[in-house]
Amino acid sequence: MSRIVLATTGSIGDLRPYLAAGAGLRSRGHSITVATAPAYRREVESNGLEFCSLRPFVAPCEYTPEVFRRANDLKTGSTYLVREMVLPKVDEMYADLLAACHGADLLVIHPILFAAPATAEKLKIKWVSVMLAPGACSSAYDPPVLPPVSYLHGLRHLGPLPNRLLFAVLRGITRSWMRPIDELRARRAGAGTG
Repeated sequence: MSRIVLATTGSIGDLRPYLAAGAGLRSRGHSITVATAPAYRREVESNGLEFCSLRPFVAPCEYTPEVFRRANDLKTGSTYLVREMVLPKVDEMYADLLAACHGADLLVIHPILFAAPATAEKLKIKWVSVMLAPGACSSAYDPPVLPPVSYLHGLRHLGPLPNRLLFAVLRGITRSWMRPIDELRARRAGAGTG
């Protein structure tokens, strides 16, 4: 059967669907490793799955009160989480994913694991991203209410065009955030590792 790595980060709510999938896959004969924060090691192993540590450690149970406040701010929490907690640690994430995925056939990820595509490319394995939060799926026809611009939700009656424009602006703003991923890819290309 296959060796499958399920990689996730975040809250226990981010972990549990991967545990359920892992248990189901294990019952079908697959070898399952769950890569996640050390705070969840006991939870992973109590489900009969192999544990592998994955940085950055963004499990809320590990937050200081200040980090918890900033990460859960309705208007700036997502920006803080991505730009200050996850992206600065992309090299560590990449190293941990390489270790976890050695000999794997498939990598299944939480969408915030930005180093996963580079890992899968390096190891020449298949990968898939799993969307667990409906708000993470951007639809111009049924858009999520984004707290920083919640007033735009009132424009829904105008059809998909305003939302397409908003998504284009957001892509332009967040593209610069991905510089650590671009740098990781450039270092890999420069080292001749494709």
